[in-house]
Amino acid sequence: MLKNIVTFFDVVIFLALTFVGDYNLTGVPAFYIVWFMMVLYRILTGLFFKSNELFFQSFLILLLAPVITFSIFKPEYYTNFLFFIILYFNAFPILERIISKSGYNWAWILIILFSPIATLSIFNGDGRLIFIFGPNILYRIFGVMFLLGLILFLSKLAEDRSVLLLVISYFSYVISMLSTGSRGGMLVLIVTTLFMVVSLRHNKLIINSVRFMFLSIFIFCFYYWDDIAELFWRLVYFDQSNNSEAGRIMFYNNALKFFDDNNPMNILFGLGDNNHVFSFYPHNIILETMVNSGVYLLCLLVFSLFIFIVFMNNSGRYKHTIVVIPILMGSMLSGGALDNYVVFTFLFYNVYILLKNNERTKNKEQRIKNK
Repeated sequence: MLKNIVTFFDVVIFLALTFVGDYNLTGVPAFYIVWFMMVLYRILTGLFFKSNELFFQSFLILLLAPVITFSIFKPEYYTNFLFFIILYFNAFPILERIISKSGYNWAWILIILFSPIATLSIFNGDGRLIFIFGPNILYRIFGVMFLLGLILFLSKLAEDRSVLLLVISYFSYVISMLSTGSRGGMLVLIVTTLFMVVSLRHNKLIINSVRFMFLSIFIFCFYYWDDIAELFWRLVYFDQSNNSEAGRIMFYNNALKFFDDNNPMNILFGLGDNNHVFSFYPHNIILETMVNSGVYLLCLLVFSLFIFIVFMNNSGRYKHTIVVIPILMGSMLSGGALDNYVVFTFLFYNVYILLKNNERTKNKEQRIKNK
């Protein structure tokens, strides 16, 4: 019983620190408050700090030092995301514990419990569900929760591994994603569905159940398309005159204005949040990093993303990287830096692991030569 209570709070606290974003309490970023609560929780549950956390966070401080130093001269609320990147790593051990210990699949249970709210929102014609978080953050939360539950299911650590639970969880996940009215969420839904199908391809009962569900949905959509289009109008309305598409095109066009700045230090380390390029965050982590934090951090981000893609299967962190996919995809389509600090921490950690493993290989080869 106690084990399952701890597992429940592990999931809740991990999600809280992952998605607290730009919330603030009397001007203080809520991230720091949640982080402090997480530290106390780790101590109370015996999840003590280890040397690898200190080493990696020291690596991050050195990596981000130029941008942090340059930002000190023009401090903004936005600058906090640099410290979020460093501190967020302390949530990793909680994620480790979630995906390595058996217990109830709380990630899926929470999605199932939330589905009535999502269903009610859809049939009320709300278009885009707002529940504590906005729709563009909600679809990331649902995506992470579903994949986290799927990893537990696949690793046979979930106490209930019935096909019925999988089908109910997936159906609840689909309903929850549809309720956000987010096209980015639909892309995440497609990718996570493909991952699920590929992962379970050898289980005929599950695959046939999923096929039956998809066939039923297709037939229902075919006969009731007008009603469905009215309920989910935002998901089927694509036009450049649409504020969503037009706004993003404008951000891409405006991004080039960044290079009009005559100060090379601004080009290298960014203009900060209050800049002449964007009046609002551009819903794209690449563009925002370039303008707000400069070419230096952009190069680190792109390089880390390349390492992530090429060496994901060889990093020894397959399960961890899968969990962050919805956030990584979402960062290219929506949200600002204060929503996407998680991406930087995960990507930089892959680089750190690669460098660390490379150093170990060199030391091993050197010892062999010395013999």
